[in-house]
Amino acid sequence: MEEWNKGYEWMGEENEFCDRECYEFNDKLKAQFDDKCCEHCRKYLTLSCEHLEDFMLEIDDLSDYE
Repeated sequence: MEEWNKGYEWMGEENEFCDRECYEFNDKLKAQFDDKCCEHCRKYLTLSCEHLEDFMLEIDDLSDYE
């Protein structure tokens, strides 16, 4: 497993929202958050994000548990 993704081992699987080619670190965050995960990308949840639909589908899936 890649070094940057080791933080997700506790979940029992790799995080599908990490290490995407389009990742651009949000430089408004502290450098310690530069883990190549989407939530720290400068385009995350914006119209510039190539994978916005993936995130919206994930949110919709989670709402089924409420």
